[in-house]
Amino acid sequence: MKKNAILTILVFFINIGFAQTEYKNLPLKLSPDNIKTATDGATEEIVTIAPIAVPLTEVEPFLAFFVTWKPIINGDKGKLQVRFSDDGATFGEWMDIEKDEHLVNDDNKSVSQLIFASKDAQSIQLRMIKPLYTAVQLSKITLHFYNPGNTPQKAKLSAANTQNSPLKQNCQCPQPAFQSRTDWCPNGSCPPHPSPAITIPTHLIVHHSAGTNTSNDWAAVVRSIWSLHVNGNGWSDVGYNWLIDPNGVIYEGRGDNILGAHFCGTNGQTVGTCVMGNFMTVSPNSNAINALTELMAWKSCDIGVNPIDSAFHNSSGKILPYISGHRDGCATACPGDLLYPMLPSVRTGAAAHIQTQCTNFTVLNAPSNLVLTTQAYNQVALTWQDNSTDEDSFLIERSTGTVNNFMQIAAVAADTTTYIDHTVVGSTGYYYQVRAKNSTDTSDYTTPQWVATFNTTTTFLNKNHQYKIFPNPTSGEIQLTYDGQETTEATIRIFNAIGKEVVKNQLYNFKNNATVSLSLHHLADGIYWIELQDSRGKHTIKLVKH
Repeated sequence: MKKNAILTILVFFINIGFAQTEYKNLPLKLSPDNIKTATDGATEEIVTIAPIAVPLTEVEPFLAFFVTWKPIINGDKGKLQVRFSDDGATFGEWMDIEKDEHLVNDDNKSVSQLIFASKDAQSIQLRMIKPLYTAVQLSKITLHFYNPGNTPQKAKLSAANTQNSPLKQNCQCPQPAFQSRTDWCPNGSCPPHPSPAITIPTHLIVHHSAGTNTSNDWAAVVRSIWSLHVNGNGWSDVGYNWLIDPNGVIYEGRGDNILGAHFCGTNGQTVGTCVMGNFMTVSPNSNAINALTELMAWKSCDIGVNPIDSAFHNSSGKILPYISGHRDGCATACPGDLLYPMLPSVRTGAAAHIQTQCTNFTVLNAPSNLVLTTQAYNQVALTWQDNSTDEDSFLIERSTGTVNNFMQIAAVAADTTTYIDHTVVGSTGYYYQVRAKNSTDTSDYTTPQWVATFNTTTTFLNKNHQYKIFPNPTSGEIQLTYDGQETTEATIRIFNAIGKEVVKNQLYNFKNNATVSLSLHHLADGIYWIELQDSRGKHTIKLVKH
């Protein structure tokens, strides 16, 4: 038998803890000597790389593997596949290498999902399948091998922290027991983020790992996910806050209320929980779902939200269920076609758990039905519905142009349902949101609403006095204001675009800051000219009706 051709490789070795635990990556150096090209005779070209020896020994309890490459290889232009051999000669079936969907906005690197192989794997082989006559090339491929080592049997569940978080003081829902980082990585070889950022969560995001559905050592799987996120994605820690295995065991990831890396690049105000397994064609078992439901109940109670409701998520700019799937934020299959439809029952189960297992749980209800009305070029009126009985104020926030820069502009007393904002300017779009507040809690926000202020056209009569006409454009009515100190008379006529008079002489008496209204509902949409004449002369303003 001809010996397998072995690639020339550059090896990086990192010893990260257990005597048998190590990580190595192999950047591939491709040449005509170690690749073979063939076709299926019709539509596809197959580029196969010569077998490569697995650079790890004494692997336990399995080999964890992933690939990094230039993004041009994936998508509709081609796909990568891998297979393994336990004896260096006989290979198993080819498996597709799927892209990990958690690494976003990186044009220089794609990272695969984790692939788990036998601990006895000796050789690995890759190939690319691409359409005939395309210029797609293998580029910057690096193979990553991780030996997670066996988890000591003495690892046990940590006692959960039953103290309330500083976010809420009105929930006595017990936190489920979990394995801490020292439990699932007892020798410290999977260090946490060196400088974690804290976030104030409003939404809970559910994922699947898209990896193996079976394992005798799930803590080793957690370590492998840590390696993928740190050594592959280049993050400072595992991306999830929590992980759950099929036995219902909960594992601490980044930890509670620490900004993660899991939700479409919009991770602020979220907690990410990964149910380990691939649930595209297999359903999670009841142990995992029960643990997920209990964890969602505790965290919903902790942040003071009703698990069955939805609200605006500021980081993504979307209205999302408080308990959402990864796919609710962006185009991804996560958390799987069979887990995602189970989320409604997780929400109702979490709500029932709160009602039966948690004491003193109250939620300050959010206001609703926020309505905005532009009353003048510099004036917006807000009204809303008060749904709570124990607020001490309502907080009004405004964002100019987009929904990404909300700032509080006012606070009004309890039971108030109106507010007028006099600090806007003309020809500008604004978003508003309102929430209730008392001494111990703040409610969720109303759904953000948008309004545009009038475009105000001003004509100067002299250097000291002016008329203001708004709105312009108008849908049917205009208002005219004069800022002079003395009373003055003015005659108004309106002409259409071809100069025909459509509103004849109308006489108005103006006083300082007085406003008069003129209905144009009878006019067709189009361009008009308003002629205003007073003792100082004649002045013309262009007007648009739509």
